[in-house]
Amino acid sequence: MYLRFYLDLIFHFVINNSEQQSEVNNRVIPNQVNINIQRKMNNLLFILFMAKGKNLFYI
Repeated sequence: MYLRFYLDLIFHFVINNSEQQSEVNNRVIPNQVNINIQRKMNNLLFILFMAKGKNLFYI
């Protein structure tokens, strides 16, 4: 059950990232790379905290 939750969470962020990426590509942003890196870091941190809350791993 936890594995299913974890996979759903990851796929949710993968889909969100691709949608955000297409939005970013439609605009011209000087620090586009930094924004993308920050988004990915935020997503990873959120997944880790959610996993910790659900006791998926002992972090």
